[in-house]
Amino acid sequence: MWLLDEGLPVSLFKALQKFGIEVQTVEFRGWKGLRNGKLVAVAAEAGFQCILTKDRLFAQDAKKALQAHPQMAIVLVLLPQVSREKYVHNFEESWKKGKILPVCGQVTEWPK
Repeated sequence: MWLLDEGLPVSLFKALQKFGIEVQTVEFRGWKGLRNGKLVAVAAEAGFQCILTKDRLFAQDAKKALQAHPQMAIVLVLLPQVSREKYVHNFEESWKKGKILPVCGQVTEWPK
């Protein structure tokens, strides 16, 4: 199961489901505001395998947390900030060119 970090549009939830990904949001889980390492730990304990974020600092901080939770993967989404609808459209178009392939214990940048 994947987790959308609070910086990403919640509307990505439906896009990911459309691609067959089981996903939840930080807001839905009540984890909004958790610091980066704590979020990785809580998500790992809850059975998540991947966190999607657009926060570069989170991705950097998460590298330390991944040492303690190597079953987790972090994906740094590098799409430019635009309106919510355009962002989801760009996400879907980027997915068609190359879907997200999380790697356990690592931070992966997407799209390439």
